[in-house]
Amino acid sequence: MNRFLYTGLLLAILALAACSYDFEQGIANGDVMNVHGDVYNMAILHAFLANVEEKTPDQVRVVEDTNEGDPLLYDLDFDGEKIKVEIDRSQDQYRGSGPVKTAMSCKEIIVEEREKEEDFYLLSGCQSGADFVLVRLRRIIN
Repeated sequence: MNRFLYTGLLLAILALAACSYDFEQGIANGDVMNVHGDVYNMAILHAFLANVEEKTPDQVRVVEDTNEGDPLLYDLDFDGEKIKVEIDRSQDQYRGSGPVKTAMSCKEIIVEEREKEEDFYLLSGCQSGADFVLVRLRRIIN
C-alpha cells in the first residue's frame, strides 16, 4: 500500500514539475522575464519596440511572475500593423474560473514613467478598449 502511495506522490510531483515554466530556461530562450518589477532580457523588449516603431514584423514572449510565483505568459506577435497578444494563464493556480488562454490585438505599446521610479509598458488601443499593463519596470537586471 505504501509503495503505491509513494509512487503516486512521485508521479504527481513530476507532473507538476513538467508543467512549470523554468526561469533559467526562459532567460536562455530570450524571453523577457519580469519578476515583480525586476526585468531580465529587457534589451529584447526594447528591440521589439523598435521593430514595432519601424513596422518590422517581430515576436517576443514576456513572462510575469504572480505574487505566488506562478508564470503568466504573454506572447506578442507584431505583423507590421498590429500586435497580436496571447495570454496564457494555465500555470496560475489562482486564475479563478476565467479562461486559461485569451487573445486580443492592440495597436501599440506606450511607455509611461510613474512615481517611485517605475516605468509601465502598456499595450494600448486593444480590443478591450482599455490599456493593459504588460511590464511594470522597477529595475533592469540584464
